[in-house]
Amino acid sequence: MHYVVDLKWMARFFTFGFLQMKQAIFDIRKSDKSCLEAVEKYVVVYQGQVVLRILGEEMSYEIMTATVGEDFGTVNAYEHPQILVDTAMTLANSFEVELAPRVCRDYDGREYVKICEVHYLSDVYRVAHTLVKKLEARR
Repeated sequence: MHYVVDLKWMARFFTFGFLQMKQAIFDIRKSDKSCLEAVEKYVVVYQGQVVLRILGEEMSYEIMTATVGEDFGTVNAYEHPQILVDTAMTLANSFEVELAPRVCRDYDGREYVKICEVHYLSDVYRVAHTLVKKLEARR
């Protein structure tokens, strides 16, 4: 059996599909923060602002809210730090990652939340996705 493919229809279908795809709402990037000591350093960037820091290495990444931006001005800290802290504290064990958020203070006395420790960057994605969705709901 032979199928005739209408290439124009396929082009319209795929173009429409791509137009319907949502743009990613956050990025996970390598961090350029020099004062933090960790084997691997990442940030979660939402709307051009750092919302989370990830420090550690595979099998032991610590996820926390960010209090400052990156060293070279590529992204700034989240503009509403109290909303970020409050939202992070509402995260619950709604997926495979066991969460235990607790408020801490950085070297300048700013509040941040240590959210949890995870094994893989895919776990970071799940935590970041949940946090960003909650931040969007607060708008």
